[in-house]
Order: sequence, then structure tokens, then C-alpha cells
Amino acid sequence: MGYATALINYRDSRINLYANIQDQLNVLLTANNNFNTNLGTFTTAVNTFVSNTQTMNTLVTNSINGLDASSNCTTIANHLRLLHQSYCVNFLHSSVQFGTYDKI
Repeated sequence: MGYATALINYRDSRINLYANIQDQLNVLLTANNNFNTNLGTFTTAVNTFVSNTQTMNTLVTNSINGLDASSNCTTIANHLRLLHQSYCVNFLHSSVQFGTYDKI
């Protein structure tokens, strides 16, 4: 009788153990699904940001009608060299490179 009771107790402990593991795995699955959903939302936001910065890059650096080409900085360069360096050389190119390259 004692041996049978021990076997029943062992069986019940294994059932409880596996039921607890299953519950914890279900919680983990739910957390993983939530993480993947949030990661997908974040990835979409990053891709939108990259697309927008590439569009901005095109608006600035397009050789036909971009801001860099249409700004005609030669008149500024002849008289105000510091302003030319600050705006035409540094600001335009650096502001576009911020979003399009992986390092600043």
C-alpha cells in the first residue's frame, strides 16, 4: 500500500511538473509574440525613417534641381568664405548623412 501511494504521489508530482512547465511555456510564447510584434513595429519605423532620409538626401544632393545645386554657393564663396564653409559644405552634406549612414 505504501509503495502504491508513493507511485501515485510520484505520478501526480510529474503531472503537476509538466503542467507547470506547459503554463510557463505558454507565458513565454505570449511574451515572445508580443516582442515580435513590437520589433516589427520598430522595424517599420526605422525603415520609414531611412526612406525619408534617403528622400531628403535626394532633395539636397540631386545634381539637377537639388538644394545643393540650386543654392549656387559660388557667390557666397567669393565674399563670405566662413559662411560658405558652414552652410554649403558642412551643413548640407552633414545633415543628409546623419540618416543615411550607419555612423555619424
